[in-house]
Amino acid sequence: MHPNPNGRSSGRVPSRAPPAYDANATLWTYSAPAHDSPVGANNPRPSADPNDRTPLLPQNDSASSASQKTWALSVSIFQFLGLMFLIFYVCTGREWMTEDPDSAVRDQLRRQWDKEMQGHQKIRQAWAIEVEQHDAIRVGWEAEHMELIRQWDKEIQGHQKIRQAWAIEVDQHDTIRIGWEAERMELIRQWDIEVKQHDTIRVGWEAERNELIAMRKQLVRDKEDWKDEKRGEARRKKEEQDRIRAKFYWEDLGADQHCLRYSTRQYTARVANVPRQYDPVQACKETAIEINGVKILNPVQCEDRGCSGVIGHWVLADPSCVTHFDGFADKGCTGPGSGRRLIESRLWNLQGGDDWRDMCSTTPADFRGLHFEGPDSCENWGIRGVWGTWNIEDRECF
Repeated sequence: MHPNPNGRSSGRVPSRAPPAYDANATLWTYSAPAHDSPVGANNPRPSADPNDRTPLLPQNDSASSASQKTWALSVSIFQFLGLMFLIFYVCTGREWMTEDPDSAVRDQLRRQWDKEMQGHQKIRQAWAIEVEQHDAIRVGWEAEHMELIRQWDKEIQGHQKIRQAWAIEVDQHDTIRIGWEAERMELIRQWDIEVKQHDTIRVGWEAERNELIAMRKQLVRDKEDWKDEKRGEARRKKEEQDRIRAKFYWEDLGADQHCLRYSTRQYTARVANVPRQYDPVQACKETAIEINGVKILNPVQCEDRGCSGVIGHWVLADPSCVTHFDGFADKGCTGPGSGRRLIESRLWNLQGGDDWRDMCSTTPADFRGLHFEGPDSCENWGIRGVWGTWNIEDRECF
């Protein structure tokens, strides 16, 4: 215990000795704490080694190092003040210390010392807490260090297993590569054999190709010769047929008595002088004729009448067969809302014996600015003649 100026004990036992500052290590260290329990056989007093000092903070903690330096400076100042007080005491003598100070001064000094002792006690408690914190941090660091060592050992074991597996895989790859190399060499050998075989086949193909080219050229020449021969034969045949056809002629040419349709009359004739070996129908189709000063190469129809021969038919324009409508009568709308109007007109210049239906249906008409190739319907009203009717569109009938 530390005595007070009034001779009383403070009653406080620090858990650790005050730290000492090491100027060379820039660290605060502390001595082993004294035991508060009584010393006995079961609890011997531990021997304190003055050199056994544990660092409070790690050397690489810059903030803690600055705080330690500040504390070292404060202690140095207090030491300096104590040294000055000692010098003053030696130089001036100790008579004033032997004097009995008054009670007020003693009380003031006692209060100051108590205040200082309380400050020192707080500092010691803070040191004790800091030491415990540092111990906990060190224990955590050591546990973390051991865990890192354990993980590192585990990783090393894993790496060793990977190396072993890799070595096995490398051996397997070497074995596979050796097999591949042997297979490649075998393939190269087989390829060389196949190349030689292909060269032999290619030489045979080349010879066969040259032979085929020669045969094709010969075939082309033969084909040209055959075509020339066919053309000559066709020419000779055509000349023969032309000589035969030149002898064909038409006889008994005549026009039908009645008109065939509007402005049209039909003419007929029989082909003559056709030899027995020649087709008379073909002779009819190939023999030209001149009718009314117009040369016509082919008839529109060849009719085989057996013993009567083959008759050719021609259809030519004939002005005497021209009919016409005149006097278009408006018969009004065909019905309410029908949109259609009925127009009627009589057919004129119809010859006796002509087919009135064919003549009426093919006769064109023009009225109301419209052109029609024929009426929509035709009717024969006896003595009133033949009439054509038209159903034309008219907006007025809507």
